[in-house]
Amino acid sequence: MNYGIIPPLVLRRYSCKITDWESLGGKWPDGIDGNDLKVVRNKDGRLEVFMVGNDKVLYHRWQTKPGGSWNPTWESLGGKWPDNSDPVVVVNTDGRIEVFMVGNDNVLYHRWQTKPGGSWI
Repeated sequence: MNYGIIPPLVLRRYSCKITDWESLGGKWPDGIDGNDLKVVRNKDGRLEVFMVGNDKVLYHRWQTKPGGSWNPTWESLGGKWPDNSDPVVVVNTDGRIEVFMVGNDNVLYHRWQTKPGGSWI
């Protein structure tokens, strides 16, 4: 899958000592900044990152355990979103993540997990 031509998203993980930056891979649109990605904490403490790729598809990636490594690849949540569209991501009171996006038709869309840490509708 072609995500674009700019450098991959990079994060910094802190522990008792300062560590090196770890690449999360992917290629993202020009001009991306911290406002373009969303990070939430799953019910079990794992972090999950959401971003719209250069191909205008929404992607996410998550830790495999709290404070641990990340799943191997970015997973598509689909859609073809307008330029400069950013996801709004929330965690429901029961721990399920829900994502909201405004489409090219100016209609609000959303997807959600079927259970905390589960598959997506």
